Amino acid sequence: MYVTVFSTTSKNHQRALDAMQINLETESRNKVEAMRVKKKLEQDINDLEMTLDGVNKAKAETERNFKKYQQQIRDLQQVHYVTLRYGVLQGVPEIRGVFRGGPRGPRPPPPIEIFWLRLSIA
Repeated sequence: MYVTVFSTTSKNHQRALDAMQINLETESRNKVEAMRVKKKLEQDINDLEMTLDGVNKAKAETERNFKKYQQQIRDLQQVHYVTLRYGVLQGVPEIRGVFRGGPRGPRPPPPIEIFWLRLSIA
């Protein structure tokens, strides 16, 4: 009877050890896989950060160019306005009334947007 109990206990103990060994091997494989995935994700994050830096630099450069072009357009509009006004005041009497206020005296120069609106309507 003791031999049977001992034999049964030994078999149960061996089964428990085998199950623990299988669990240990599974956990080891899962840990290796998790480390591999973690390393790949870290590399992906680094790649995305580098791409984001490049995009942000390009965006900043585009914004600088845009502001520069806006200023150039404003400057050219002002030069055009002054040139046209000087030409009108020097030459064509029919158009002089547009820039001079008539009987109330000269008007201040209109904003550039109003000037372009007048040109597009005329």
